[in-house]
Amino acid sequence: MTISRRMRLLGALTLLGAALLAGRSFLLKDWTMNETISLPPTYTVCVGRFLLDLPVSLELAGDVELYYGLDKNFRTVKVEVLRQSGATPTFEALVKKRQVELMSVKYPEAPSGNMLALSKSVGEKTMLIRAHDSSQLPGYFKSEIYREIGGAVVVFSGDVFKKDKPEDIEAKVLRVAERSQFLDLATTAPPMPGTCIGNVVINAGQDREDFTMMGGGSDQWPDVSMRFSSNSISNGSDGGLFKRLADKASMLDALGAHTDELRRSRPTFGGMPAQEILEKGIDHGKIFRSFTIESMPPKADFGSPSMQLNMSMGGQVDYEYRDATWSDREATMIWDAIIKSVRLRPGAL
Repeated sequence: MTISRRMRLLGALTLLGAALLAGRSFLLKDWTMNETISLPPTYTVCVGRFLLDLPVSLELAGDVELYYGLDKNFRTVKVEVLRQSGATPTFEALVKKRQVELMSVKYPEAPSGNMLALSKSVGEKTMLIRAHDSSQLPGYFKSEIYREIGGAVVVFSGDVFKKDKPEDIEAKVLRVAERSQFLDLATTAPPMPGTCIGNVVINAGQDREDFTMMGGGSDQWPDVSMRFSSNSISNGSDGGLFKRLADKASMLDALGAHTDELRRSRPTFGGMPAQEILEKGIDHGKIFRSFTIESMPPKADFGSPSMQLNMSMGGQVDYEYRDATWSDREATMIWDAIIKSVRLRPGAL
């Protein structure tokens, strides 16, 4: 099962259970004060303008969309890190993989006969790939800049519409790539203004940022997965996590779903007021847990974005059902350590 499919399933279960607000029992009676819990070793991850510490076996991967213009004519540049650090896969191998992928899709009406419209070097370890967006939409392209930045390989992409001149869009995307730097979190790096996705910091004059990051467990914890989202676009709130789930309660009650709350609270998350729900339930006879926290900034901005973190354990994993790896207390202590570690990166603003 893919991480995204698994996250959608577990996210749905979170909504199902959290909406059942009445008649819940708190499942803390199995906790014992003399139980010794050893927290796993952690590493620091940079997402957006924030840092957080995660167990070493959980890796976040995803993308960010940078918004330029705040009116109806806004444009975006999407950024995805293909290699966080190291030497493999090589820059050349990643570029070649994309070229082969596009050339394997036939497009008889195109001059090339396939979906690859253009491929050329535009600088040292910097390659432009222009791809036809769809065989059904002639004149529409996806322009991608592949660039090696320090130990990372990153792809920056922008949409080219029929009315656009591709070279103009590609020049803008290239400027974003050129204004990106490698951030080595293992050393004391100098302050770098901008937003980061893993080891890459982008400071390219963007007006807003929208992140979607997902991570899966390892062989050690195959049932554990995480999802982190953050955006500085939303202005105002829909009432927050509690209200959204309460609004769905009557519909979800009819499905007969049931979870128990381990905790419902209003903590701080990255220095902002937040809402949090920790749940436990049974799925096909197996224990699962789903923990969610969401910030509630009065107005979203770079330093106070709308952020949500979800950690799920147990339930359906690779077409089978498994009990959650950790006990209630272990899971909560690991979760609390992650939440408390979320902080604004020095020099990010």
